[in-house]
Amino acid sequence: MASRGERIRCMSGPDMGAGGNDPSGLRVNPSGHLRIYSTDPAKAKLLIRGIGSANDDLNALSLNLSPSDYDGARWKSLPKRIETTFLGDVVLDGVLFKDLYRGGIRLKDAAMTGAWKNVVFDTSCQSQKPEDNYAVYQKGVPPVGWSEDPAVKNPVISPGEKTPPRSMEK
Repeated sequence: MASRGERIRCMSGPDMGAGGNDPSGLRVNPSGHLRIYSTDPAKAKLLIRGIGSANDDLNALSLNLSPSDYDGARWKSLPKRIETTFLGDVVLDGVLFKDLYRGGIRLKDAAMTGAWKNVVFDTSCQSQKPEDNYAVYQKGVPPVGWSEDPAVKNPVISPGEKTPPRSMEK
């Protein structure tokens, strides 16, 4: 996203790991910190988006899958949106989110966003309104947009599977 001559600086501290069985596309744990600055946020923004690759976090998102369970139809049906969890000290200035669930920026408290500037949401996000995308973090509770995702509402059953994964049973 940065054009030639523009700079984006991203600094991160310790404790930005996965944090147990409550996965997130980007997670800053309570003792971690993340600073994102752009010299010109109108021209250069850090892009945070889904990459669409299989990983073990999908299993922890209550789909009860492992990478060996993916077949063509099942893989295409999986949710492609992301969420972030910011429980530490996070400052953003010049960030573009793509593929974000509604409620997908989960925060330690709602006041965190007061110092953020130049944070925008692409049309690929479930909502482009900041107030729809921020939510106070609750352990084990996915973003509100998770349950609205067609891939979660109507899962594709892979050949050989007799029933939907446990968490998807009606």
